[in-house]
Amino acid sequence: MIEVDYEYRTDEGWATQTIKLDVDLDMSLSDETLNDDMCALPRTIAYYSEISAECQAMTARRKNYMEVAEAAASQRIRAAAKESGDKITEPGIKEQVVSDDAVREARDLYYEADRQHRMLDGFYRALREKASISIAICYKQKEEMRTMNSPLE
Repeated sequence: MIEVDYEYRTDEGWATQTIKLDVDLDMSLSDETLNDDMCALPRTIAYYSEISAECQAMTARRKNYMEVAEAAASQRIRAAAKESGDKITEPGIKEQVVSDDAVREARDLYYEADRQHRMLDGFYRALREKASISIAICYKQKEEMRTMNSPLE
């Protein structure tokens, strides 16, 4: 069971929701439950695809937020240097931007969103592979049934 955070739009702005995904159950494959699994698989794939897309959008928003935080920190540093009369180089500005608390927080949020999106995209791809494997198992079972029902020679 994993927890996934994603954002959705409300009248007041973006709200975060946490959902729980039972990845072990969704990825499991059994001969006994193959028919039920095959029937549920398209819905499960679509659900993971939807959550992955939401996480991808959240990652893009978080990246934008990080870039805005970096630009704001850079402007603050430049303004402070201009006001004090200090000369500052671009590498010096970049060094201070990286250590800015708001930039670090924005970067951490972006990295977490990106990690979550990549993980969900991997689950989505694995579910598509599960579909292929399920079809192969169904074919194998059909062949076994045909062999068992054929007259002995």
